Formats: sequence, structure tokens, C-alpha cells
Amino acid sequence: MANFIAPIMLAGSVVSAVGASQSAAAQQNAALYNARLEEINAMTAADQSAVEVSRFERARRQELGSIRAAFGATGNTEDALSVLADVEMTSQLDKAALKYQGDLRVIGHKQNAQLNRMAADTAAREGGFRTASAFLSGLGNVAAYGAASGGTLSRSPAGGISKGFLE
Repeated sequence: MANFIAPIMLAGSVVSAVGASQSAAAQQNAALYNARLEEINAMTAADQSAVEVSRFERARRQELGSIRAAFGATGNTEDALSVLADVEMTSQLDKAALKYQGDLRVIGHKQNAQLNRMAADTAAREGGFRTASAFLSGLGNVAAYGAASGGTLSRSPAGGISKGFLE
């Protein structure tokens, strides 16, 4: 039974390294997927903002038309020009605020997309380190076992592993 320990330890380190690599790849893919979703959300937010601004402009044009018609019916043009100027200025400020809110939503989604891309890069780098660490730890354990067992690794069924290889 002792002859099987070193190959099993080595196989375990390989499986652990492969698992670390696959886990990192899955994390990277998930982060990239989330980044793409945030990019889509940013485009959607930009489209929604444009529609909101368009609706706002149409409603304000209708409102100004109604005000003009009402003042035209009364014949009072001095007060009408002052009221129309105030309404137009307020409308422009409201429109700018509406557009600004939409721009902030777009920026937020773009920043989230960037954070997700950074997480994907980190997962890839971390996965490489975890893979190497798992494999090297396994080799170290096999070497320690070989040293403790007096070099019986050369008698293992794997045949290709020898104490000289590990030194």
C-alpha cells in the first residue's frame, strides 16, 4: 500500500491544480459576463434618458403652446412675454436636470462594467497563482514523503518518479 501513496499524492496535486485553474476561469468568465451586462445596462439607460428628455420636450412645447394661446386670447402681451420667458427658462433647467440624471445612470453602469473587468483580470492572475501553488505544494509533499520513506518513490507503480527526480 505504501507504494501507492506517492502517485496518489502527485495525482491529488494535479487534480487540485486543475480545479484551481477551472475555478479561476469560471470566476473570470462570470466577471466578464457581468461587465457585458453592465455595458448593455449603460446603453439601455442612455436610450431611456433620451426618451425621457424627448417626452419632456414635447410636454413643454404643448404647455408653452397653451400658455401662448391663453395670452393671445386675452390680448395682454407684456405679461405674456415675461411669463413665457420664465416658463422657458424653468423648462430648460428641468430638461438639463433630467439629462444629467440619465448621464449619471449611464456613468454608474460603465463604472460597474469596468470594476467587473478588473475583477476578471484579478481572477485570472489569482487563478494562475493558486494553480501553481497547488501543484508545487503537491510536489513538495511528494518529495517530503519520499525523503521520510527512505526513497521508496523509485518503487512506485508510476515508474517515472524517482527520488533523484525530486532532488
